[in-house]
Amino acid sequence: MKKLLENRFVILLARLVLGVVFILASVDKIASPEAFAVSVDAYRLLPFPTVNIFALLVPWLELLCGVLLLAGYMVRGSSLIATILLCLFTFALLSAMARQLNIDCGCFGGTYRTPVSWTRVGEDLGLLVLALYVYIFSSRELAQNAPATASGPIGSPL
Repeated sequence: MKKLLENRFVILLARLVLGVVFILASVDKIASPEAFAVSVDAYRLLPFPTVNIFALLVPWLELLCGVLLLAGYMVRGSSLIATILLCLFTFALLSAMARQLNIDCGCFGGTYRTPVSWTRVGEDLGLLVLALYVYIFSSRELAQNAPATASGPIGSPL
């Protein structure tokens, strides 16, 4: 099992899946921020003045995380941000369900309209596991592939 978890191909596949999902989730929200703001406001979790700020910033953060994950650049940082976002999204879904709000999840903007449900929570939790996996095991992969000694003027012997 350990070899499978540390397999570079499996880590790459998890990173690519997570990156594609985050990019797809961001596209419609970026194209129609006002529609996404309506979805965010429906959760009734944020004070009204912050809803628009959230609706403008979060999709761009999703896009940035997705692109960085696909590119393999700043993988630990982008997977950590993805983890934090997924925790927030899961909390929002659970909160809406606990308060019995009959609302659209807003997960992929207006194109993929689905109600808040346990299915959405399960999807978010699955993505959360992927994000944590990428965060944990990409750092091990980077550490294993790092050179044993530094090179260049600072690391060069005198």
